[in-house]
Amino acid sequence: MGNGTVLNTDGSRQQIGNSCKSWQSGVQPPTISSWVEDAYDTLGSGSNPVGSSSAYWTVPPAPSTCSSSSGQLLFFFNGLEVDQYDTAGELLQPVLAHGYNGGNYGCYYYMQAWYVYTGSPGYIATTGVTVSSGDTLWGYMAYIGTNPNTSTCCWWEIKLLDTSTNPQLITYEYVQTSAYGGYSAMREIYGGVLEAYSVSSCTDLPGGSSGSTDFTSQYILDTSGTQITPSWTGVVTSGLSPQCGYGGSFGSTYVDLTY
Repeated sequence: MGNGTVLNTDGSRQQIGNSCKSWQSGVQPPTISSWVEDAYDTLGSGSNPVGSSSAYWTVPPAPSTCSSSSGQLLFFFNGLEVDQYDTAGELLQPVLAHGYNGGNYGCYYYMQAWYVYTGSPGYIATTGVTVSSGDTLWGYMAYIGTNPNTSTCCWWEIKLLDTSTNPQLITYEYVQTSAYGGYSAMREIYGGVLEAYSVSSCTDLPGGSSGSTDFTSQYILDTSGTQITPSWTGVVTSGLSPQCGYGGSFGSTYVDLTY
């Protein structure tokens, strides 16, 4: 569904399908199929779609177990999607990651801006920027409209900022979504998501069975600039093994995920 034009932070543009330093063989992009837990809100079809969405969260302690051979990989993020049934469509995600991915990175935290879409290779991501446990991150997505240079529609900004650093660490990307998956259709809001791969023990997660990640100061606007007060629905995937205290709590301005 995405026509896939990407504006990189250095000002260069790329078409999906062309080579890109952010696309690497064997890389695992964030996907809905491996979500452990999340909280979402779906806007009604008669309401204005989302214009921007943001939240803060703290980089958790490192898992006590992690290895290059296990394939262990963790993603924490907020996000926007067309709707809850759009499992193969377009997804905007400012992502905190931990672990090896396609032979890259490792047993440390790093942040990336991700855009996942239908097609090949199916995603684009910024180069990971290393962050530290205890840092406060701000994940932000905003519709920025028509590109004045190309007169093309449906451009979005995906940004992740480490507010604890000086100078501030930042990773961001501009992406052009399709007409269907763009400005007129982002109605699924994710206040917080934990996604995990190759977790064989609760010690593969931060804090073992007593960890949590809290997505706070949720601030969401529709395309008219009116603030949206989300009514979150929490989801924990059934049949997970190991069971690590998944769940949490949420309110209009926060989503607290436990594990």
